[in-house]
Amino acid sequence: MNKRYSVIAVVAILIVSGAAGVLLLNLNNNPDRGYVPSTGLEVFGNANEDWKIDEDDLTALEEMIAGERDPTAMADANNDGVIDEDDLEQVEAIINRTAEFLWLIDGDGNTKKIKLDIERIGSEYYSNTELMCILDVKDKVVAVDNAPYQLKDFYFGEGRTDIVNMVNMHVPNYEAVADLNLDILLTFSYAGTEEKQEALSNVDVVYLGMYRPDVLEPEKSEYMQAILKAGYIFDRVERAENYIDWLLEVRDDIASVSETIAEEDKVKVLMTNYSNSHFADESIVEWSLYTKIDPQGQALLLAGGHSVAQDILTPQQYNGGADRTIYGAKVGSESIITADIDYI
Repeated sequence: MNKRYSVIAVVAILIVSGAAGVLLLNLNNNPDRGYVPSTGLEVFGNANEDWKIDEDDLTALEEMIAGERDPTAMADANNDGVIDEDDLEQVEAIINRTAEFLWLIDGDGNTKKIKLDIERIGSEYYSNTELMCILDVKDKVVAVDNAPYQLKDFYFGEGRTDIVNMVNMHVPNYEAVADLNLDILLTFSYAGTEEKQEALSNVDVVYLGMYRPDVLEPEKSEYMQAILKAGYIFDRVERAENYIDWLLEVRDDIASVSETIAEEDKVKVLMTNYSNSHFADESIVEWSLYTKIDPQGQALLLAGGHSVAQDILTPQQYNGGADRTIYGAKVGSESIITADIDYI
């Protein structure tokens, strides 16, 4: 079968890499904000369960204290088990940017208390590091793991010589990281966060949720929640909100074109990745196909392509499994050879 093997470079709209690119974004003023998440902002103090903490939350809290309104999950702003005047003070402090701490639900559903006097940031992997650039707090980043360290001049400028390489984000040298005197360490994955927090007792170890974006429906993703939470943690609320608006505008612009493509006209694309051992010898013949929940597979669908993985995998596999955690599923070469594919 004479198939065309090529590489498709899909623009991943959920990450904007680098400081230079960030400067081109107009993130300062957007009075007609259109972002409405599917769930309320997961920061304690969001009493009215919308997507921000503002004067409306003070009104909601006053009504709850007076018994005129049912309490909500995020109403207990200081997380002490009681909704009272102290919560009003905490919400006022969050609004005025004078709060000393913030209680929130992290990207893995854990309740975290975070100190807001942040001067030294440790950042794991590209997405956290890029978010620090986008929120304009890159000057406070003093350490990254090996992946973004290789691009430190791009992210931080050639003048920054103080960036420390934490090397392995999965198994860090805790003694070396502790010597960095970090205020906060942003982890890329939810796995291992508890262990890191135990080893770094004086550092707020936070998994924001950057590991799990959703290109097709970002409003439902913990990735969007992560951006908003970071805005409150680093006192960049408006910039975070405007960045989300920009992302959704890009998504909608692409969708307005791609949704007009008829199914029979869509390019058939196999989105795959190679492991280090792929085809190393004749016994290794499996391919790993991206599923519908993986950002690469989603980017293909947003761009108007037909995912060949949908034709090869079972419906449950393609949809990410019963618990929607399968980002890639392995199949044998025979399935690839017999499939109708335009590009790989």
